[in-house]
Amino acid sequence: MRVMIIDDEPLIAADIEMTLLGAGYQVAANAQHLSTALEALEQHEADFAILDANLGGESAEPIANDLHRRGIPFLILTGYTRDQIGPWARDSVVVGKPVTSEMLLAHMPPKAVLN
Repeated sequence: MRVMIIDDEPLIAADIEMTLLGAGYQVAANAQHLSTALEALEQHEADFAILDANLGGESAEPIANDLHRRGIPFLILTGYTRDQIGPWARDSVVVGKPVTSEMLLAHMPPKAVLN
């Protein structure tokens, strides 16, 4: 399963990447800004995404909309609550920061589900 990581905090993104790789997932791309995330969606194939709700002060809503349009499921990893994020979170799983590797992996779909 190819996972796209979209988080504006480089250390958190690196930790997520290490966790996913260690668990046997592939990382399709790692983006830290709204514009680079939208570009990454155009350039890389992903089966799933981990999305921070706020990227450098910008709402990740355009990325969530693009993921929905492409049929790519995602979870939102954020310091905000679902109510603070807003309606664009839709039915996505919201996982609070800070997150342990175990907690993150518990919310990931099985690798075989989306391959």
